[in-house]
Amino acid sequence: MTETVPYPEDDPDEPTMQTRCPHCLGEQWAMTVIAFSQGMHGCTCCGKLTTPMTDAQWRAALRRKRQALADERTGNAGARREDRA
Repeated sequence: MTETVPYPEDDPDEPTMQTRCPHCLGEQWAMTVIAFSQGMHGCTCCGKLTTPMTDAQWRAALRRKRQALADERTGNAGARREDRA
């Protein structure tokens, strides 16, 4: 019988694989995710380069972009969250 080894904890400072572009939210092709995440290949949708980010940084960038797009659609562009309430 084989012994089960626990999966090691992810290093929070390790760069993450960015499957979506933080600039346009476009999904990356599977073949380009590693090169895109390391800043060696442009986005398959908008062509912009990204920088290596930790998982927390990447998720925060996606949240900011999604919020900016939502604000743009609803006419709240540039408004702070407190001002919209």
